Amino acid sequence: MFKNLTQFAGLLRNAGQMTQKVQEAKVKLGKTTFERKSISTNVTIAMNGLGQVQRVEIAAEAVLSHRREELEKEVMEAVNAGIKEARVLHLAAIKNLTNGLDIPMMDKLLAELAE
Repeated sequence: MFKNLTQFAGLLRNAGQMTQKVQEAKVKLGKTTFERKSISTNVTIAMNGLGQVQRVEIAAEAVLSHRREELEKEVMEAVNAGIKEARVLHLAAIKNLTNGLDIPMMDKLLAELAE
């Protein structure tokens, strides 16, 4: 318990630096990119850590052989997987900003988002 209080006091002392660290984390998340695919792998999306879609790729054979509804579902799958990854990155950045302060539920949130 006292360890958390000491960490929290340290955060309060450094509150002025927190704004700069948040901006740095935002820039880092914006530069962090990853790809996620639909279950069938016909659709690939690239996103950044801020959850912004950078690119959408649809396999040529999927365009020729799939109905529109199926492709829409696959795009949704890939985007949702990317959003999930962006949330995990956000929470990890928050944990890093708090210097490992044991915030109740943080580990549980990270575990749930990683599922």
